[in-house]
Parts: sequence; C-alpha cells; structure tokens
Amino acid sequence: MEKFLNIIEKFIEKMGYRENPTYLGVYFYGSSLTGFNKADSDIDLHVIFDESVPDHLYRGVSFIDGVKIEYFEKCISDVYLSVKNDLTERNWSWYSIVGTSHIIDDNNGELEKLRKYTLDIYKNVQGMDEEDIYERISIINNRMEKLRKCVVENSPNFYSLFYITIEKIRRFYHGIHGFPKINTSKIYRIYKDDEYRKSYFPNSFVTDEFKKLYFGLIENESRDKKELFKLLEEFYSYVLDNRHLEKEFKIHIKSHNK
Repeated sequence: MEKFLNIIEKFIEKMGYRENPTYLGVYFYGSSLTGFNKADSDIDLHVIFDESVPDHLYRGVSFIDGVKIEYFEKCISDVYLSVKNDLTERNWSWYSIVGTSHIIDDNNGELEKLRKYTLDIYKNVQGMDEEDIYERISIINNRMEKLRKCVVENSPNFYSLFYITIEKIRRFYHGIHGFPKINTSKIYRIYKDDEYRKSYFPNSFVTDEFKKLYFGLIENESRDKKELFKLLEEFYSYVLDNRHLEKEFKIHIKSHNK
C-alpha cells in the first residue's frame, strides 16, 4: 500500500489541497487499498471539504507516475446526507467508502467522526416493509409468468429474461433481509470469496443454501429451458420463504414520485 500512499501524497501536493483552508482530508478506498487490485486498477479517493463550501461537488481524473486516480471533491455535509440516503435505500456504497477506507490528513478529526457516525447507523439496517415485499412479489411473479410462456413457446427471448430475473430475485432477497445492495459485476466474487467480501462488508449475510441455488443457476451451462426454469422456481421459492399472493389479489402500493 505504501506505493499508493506515495502517489496520493504527490496528488495532494499537485492539487494544492493543504493550502486550501476548507480542506479536511481524504478517504482512500477501493481495490488499491484492499489489495484486490489488478495491474490496471486505479486509485479511488474522496476529498472532503468543510461545510463553508456546500456547493463544492466535483468529479475528476488525474494521473501520477502513470497511475490513474479517480477522485471526488465533496463538502462534508453532502457526504452526511449521502450516508443517510444510502441507509434509507439499503445501499451500502457509502458504508464501504467511509467505513472501510484509509483516512489521510483528517483536519479537526472530522473524517473519523463521520466514519464513526456511518458505522453506528449501519448497525440498524432494516429490511423491506410488507408493502414493498408484496409489491415486489407481484412484479417478479409477472416476470416468472412471462418466462413460463417463453418455455411453452420455445422462445429465444427466454435466456435474456432468465438472467434478468435471477438478478431481480437476488436483489429482492437482499432487500427482504436488509442485506447490502451490491453491484451485479461484484456479486459473484463477493459470494465466492470470503476474503474479498470482508474487504467491503465485515459480516457474512446470505445463507449457504441461497448461494448454492444461485450458483446452480448462473454457472449452469444447460440450454434446456424447462430445466433452467425449474431451477429458477426453486430459487424463487427459497427466497419467498412461504410468502405468496393468491391468483386474485389487491395490494397497496407506494407512490414512487417524490
């Protein structure tokens, strides 16, 4: 990590942050910190400023010694708001950025204070409420029915809809239990590699049975639509855990308009 810290130090000097009286410090996070970086991995930084500059919101790219740095500049009040909003949406992005990062500088201890705040509030992540659960069931049921028709009609649309539905069910499972929302591109490795998962989230969340059913779907090389659909039904049944909607139903749904 020393190599990356030296590069970050050069970046801070290049940008003149320490000469800026509103500058508070830097959160260094991502694969270059955790050791899961590749040869072409970049360095991820959030540069934090005090509340006197509420409109200080920038995104940039820089290069130091041939290494790409992706950085954000944000005022600390905006980060507090982002953390709160993420918690409401059961999104753990800011938990990963703030809670597991390496802090550089930290003028007045504000970055460590924000880290403590973030770790504390994420101890009480709530799952979806009943209204959200049954609205989501109605949506996935509709998708499952479309897949069933694709099997009957031997439609080539089956395969694309199949993988989209796996992801919808996986996210639904996370939502029910208040588990982290995780980017699709990272989920396979997080489920497979416990050390990699720990670099983002300290505690395991999904069950072994869930992972077994999930891997049985996405690693399956069969092109038999009936076989794949049967496996998907088993996966969905496990996630539903005896929840269901009758053939005829009427449920209350929430407005998604702000």
